[in-house]
Amino acid sequence: MSPDASPRQRLLEWGRTLPSIWRAVDSERAQADLRGWHPSVFLPIKLVARATTHAILRSGDPLPPRSGELAPAAVTTQCLAAWRMTQGIYRFDPTLYDALVDTPLSGGIPAALLTRLPEWCVYIETPSILLTGRDGVTFQVLGLWYWLDVTSKGELLLCIGVDTGRRPPFNVQHVPLAGTIDSAIHRTLEEWNKAVAVGKTRITPPAAYRDAARAWLPSAISLVLYLCSEAADIDGLQGRPGNPTIRQTRRYGSRIHPADGPRKWEVGVRLGNALRRAMQVEREKHLRGDSQNMRPHIRRAHWHTYLLGSREPANSRRELRWLPPIPVALDSYDDLPATVWRIQGRD
Repeated sequence: MSPDASPRQRLLEWGRTLPSIWRAVDSERAQADLRGWHPSVFLPIKLVARATTHAILRSGDPLPPRSGELAPAAVTTQCLAAWRMTQGIYRFDPTLYDALVDTPLSGGIPAALLTRLPEWCVYIETPSILLTGRDGVTFQVLGLWYWLDVTSKGELLLCIGVDTGRRPPFNVQHVPLAGTIDSAIHRTLEEWNKAVAVGKTRITPPAAYRDAARAWLPSAISLVLYLCSEAADIDGLQGRPGNPTIRQTRRYGSRIHPADGPRKWEVGVRLGNALRRAMQVEREKHLRGDSQNMRPHIRRAHWHTYLLGSREPANSRRELRWLPPIPVALDSYDDLPATVWRIQGRD
């Protein structure tokens, strides 16, 4: 399977399932009042649900969709409608990928940093993430979609769609973007239990859900957190990722034209190359018995306190800042060639 076959195929399949869905979504967004709307949200689920209902009815179903059927359809529409605009597929350098998925999410990283997605929806290939379904069967995740939603109370949610290669709708995980990322993962289970209690869903979380969330959610969030950092190393033929601009047309007014096909981005190529080079130097030093220098590595995202102003306590203040993953004891990777490493089984 080609690297862009899976997400693109899901988009085409959903369009065939609901032939008028993209027209309905475009209409809802064109008529919506964008004032006070977080720019990272393409279309809130309330408006998406209305567009999805119209598309289901137009598809030939004589009866309105039941709420239990509408919810997964609306969430799938929300994901694919946002991804349709840019169709960005992000492939991480394997060395950087391994370093990020092994990075623990600790140290009070604010969840609000996840609102800095480079596009309304991104798709990240995940060659090492495995999930266990409710039937106990473990399967590989081909990739993950990430996009933002907003609740009726104005709270932002990070939505993670799981691509297993099956036809949509697909499984989606919501993470509330309040407090720290660590606390947000805890809140996910609490919000799920509350939804069951008030009758919003009949699907109860599995008994081992907390362990499962701990097993893959931190890795999934670490990957997208890197894309949200200012130091993200992203290469592509299109320059830099970003959302399309709104264009004025005589016939349809304000319009946003979707991408005409997938756009592939290589992430961390120079940094991964520098890591491999530095690790090779470290191995050579070890063989020579010279291991006094600091081992090259990536320091995980963390908080750091800066002392600003005068050294005198009365005229100084401390400021807490978040630092993205930082290469330590590495040569500068800015001048290194952007070598793309092709891994067997990933093309």
